[in-house]
Amino acid sequence: SNNVFTIETRILDLQSPNGSEELISDTTHEISWQSQGNIENVILEYSINNGSDWITIDTVQNIGSYPWLVPRQSSNQCLVRITDVAYSFVNDVSDNMFDINICVLTLQDPNGGEKLVIGNTHHILWDSQGFVENIWIEYSLNNGTDWYDVNTVPADTNSYSWLVPDPPSIDCLIR
Repeated sequence: SNNVFTIETRILDLQSPNGSEELISDTTHEISWQSQGNIENVILEYSINNGSDWITIDTVQNIGSYPWLVPRQSSNQCLVRITDVAYSFVNDVSDNMFDINICVLTLQDPNGGEKLVIGNTHHILWDSQGFVENIWIEYSLNNGTDWYDVNTVPADTNSYSWLVPDPPSIDCLIR
């Protein structure tokens, strides 16, 4: 060689999401990674079909994290990829697939063991996360064999005043 040259190490190591996470649409998840070498900028991408196709999230400075607004796409075959802008062969992909769910609803009450009285009002309570506008409430008197409509209500109300119906049963469920 007539002049000196450099041999350097460039490594990207994706930390999160790295597999088995359950992310919820319209919430923020912190994509995080570690790096070695002089990597100035990185491209962040995600896939909802196990890497067959990639969608660009953003190109950002290599600072080790990025607040990602999780998209409204439901899939259990999601991956994230991080790539060095200068050297595309320097990249890392989630070790395993993770899930993106459009929404998650969690019934709080009644959720088992309650004794409700026919003709009284009982507050059905739930928590919702992600993108869901309305929920459809139903009840069963025979452990889920048959279902009866209660009402459709805005999800963000997180409660509904329900007039407990007749006939009596010991096998009631709400969904």
